[in-house]
Amino acid sequence: MSNSYLKNIFKQTVYKNYLNQKGNFTYYGEKVFFPKNSTTFMLAMKDGIYEHEILKFIQSNIKDHSTYIDVGANIGLMSIPVLSQNKSVKVLSLEASPNTFNYLKKTHENCSFKERWSIYNKAVSNSNKEIDLFITSDSDGAFESIMDTRRVSFSGTVKVPGITIDELWASLNKPAVSFIKSDIEGADLLALQGAISCMAQCKPMIMIEWNRVNIKPFEFQNQHLLDFCNNNNYRCYAIPSLIPINNSMELSLHTVITENYLLTPII
Repeated sequence: MSNSYLKNIFKQTVYKNYLNQKGNFTYYGEKVFFPKNSTTFMLAMKDGIYEHEILKFIQSNIKDHSTYIDVGANIGLMSIPVLSQNKSVKVLSLEASPNTFNYLKKTHENCSFKERWSIYNKAVSNSNKEIDLFITSDSDGAFESIMDTRRVSFSGTVKVPGITIDELWASLNKPAVSFIKSDIEGADLLALQGAISCMAQCKPMIMIEWNRVNIKPFEFQNQHLLDFCNNNNYRCYAIPSLIPINNSMELSLHTVITENYLLTPII
């Protein structure tokens, strides 16, 4: 192992630790705030770009002068790159966790494109009823869910306002939505069930997380996702391979190696 390699690793470690203590870092030219030891921050430092494969699909499929909805925005790492890349796109970021939202709000207040970026501290579901959100430490905020997924140790629940995508979309005079990303720890199908009108009119591409552990407490089966797609004229593809999913057995096999799926409208 060369000395230059060891020096590089040392520099990266020191830099990461410095930023972790500082509580903010520059991402796509914007200052992003995060809680110490944030899982999301650590992954961004490790990979350079947070969830790069998913981000590429989102960036390449958002249309000019359209709206992108980021459900489960966390600290904003799947919103900021889109805003930075395309100056004509508007972004709606929804984050249920009150703790995580405080960091997202601080980032929003200090960003250079907040006129195109709206943030909401609400839980996206299939109704606008108040929701009990299972919470954990600030650093593990990415794992908070409206059900106990048992992926981390939760410290309790807090009441958060609920909202549907259709309700938000209608309140904004039904903008042209070209992409929806949802990563809300198992509740993603609930979010889509509340987006039927938006999907029917705008026909956006949709990126969702479908994690076998997360969907279990919701009592979702693989067929539920495929039935939803069929009933709304959408096709399901595994990411990043873009292999089409035709039945529940195929989806079950793919969940062993990926939790990310692209839903595309059948036009």
